[in-house]
Amino acid sequence: LTRRILVSSNFYECMLSVYKSIGGLLFGAVSVEPDYNSVVRFHFLPVGSYRYAKDDNGVIDTFCRTYKDSAVNIVNKYGYENCSDSIKADYDDNRDSLFELVYFVEKNKDYKPSSPLAKHKKYKSVVYQLGQDEFLQDSGTDIFPFVVFESEVNGEDNYPTGTGFTTYQK
Repeated sequence: LTRRILVSSNFYECMLSVYKSIGGLLFGAVSVEPDYNSVVRFHFLPVGSYRYAKDDNGVIDTFCRTYKDSAVNIVNKYGYENCSDSIKADYDDNRDSLFELVYFVEKNKDYKPSSPLAKHKKYKSVVYQLGQDEFLQDSGTDIFPFVVFESEVNGEDNYPTGTGFTTYQK
């Protein structure tokens, strides 16, 4: 079943970008989203568009990503009523401007395993437009929606180190 799901999704196409990123920069990341047509959808995230942190066991539990999206996509995903005036204006005028969004996921301090409410899920997730005070989405999930691939990590560091990283810094 797992193999059929991965084949029907874009997993293998996405992994090519991950392998290239690991080879040059020693790490790479993908977002994992539910998809009606293929069960799951993967998106390769460019290095530099995200930051992540680990808990005391070295498990990634915090992820912050910035990206740009069009007004049409933002309205379709988060609802017209949740959008800023600038997004609404672009949407109403059929313009294709891009807006910078921030997607932040962290362990939820209010986690309640038996609660069905999103605000009590294992991870809290928010999406907002950069420079705006209101959230486009304030939700939660029990499954961490990002996968980070690393080559080798010193036990104390969040990010991998090695030849590729040293060369990249220079």
